[in-house]
Amino acid sequence: KIFWPSSVAINSNTIYGKTKIAGEILCNYYNQKFKVNVRSLRFPGNISPDAIPLNGVTGYATEMINSAIKEKNYTCYLDRNSKLPMIYIADTIRATMILMNSPQLKIKQIPYNITSMNFSPKELETEIKKYFPSFKCKYIPDNRQRIASQYKKLNDKDFRINFSWKPKFNLQLAVKEMINNLK
Repeated sequence: KIFWPSSVAINSNTIYGKTKIAGEILCNYYNQKFKVNVRSLRFPGNISPDAIPLNGVTGYATEMINSAIKEKNYTCYLDRNSKLPMIYIADTIRATMILMNSPQLKIKQIPYNITSMNFSPKELETEIKKYFPSFKCKYIPDNRQRIASQYKKLNDKDFRINFSWKPKFNLQLAVKEMINNLK
């Protein structure tokens, strides 16, 4: 997979992705032409105990954890080995606050990529089984797998350097936190 720097517009074949890119282009335009104070983060899939999965590509992570807690098996719509970039909500909020509270002069680009971890559905299933050994996951990829296959790893080097960013959550901590918050 290719690592996309923050300065590169990510090509997308979905309306969701195309509108994100259009928004980023407009933010850059207003910032450069009218000096509007714009700040933008490009997030990966968010994992949150408060999230209601909306049938998106990365929603499987929250759905899978919720199923395990409810003692239900889960059918995943992605291939077991599809690694996608993710972030736990506490890191999402912290990164947003860092960017929003920074002086405008420190903002060097629009947008910044932000990420925390990359994992596959199978890796998540393995982590969940540490808490719920009888949990089972079946894999039946659907049309979202085609979209997932287009995802690129995010390179958040610029945000890490400019703001001394380091995520606090990895897969193990995110799963533990989700389970503790949902039980």
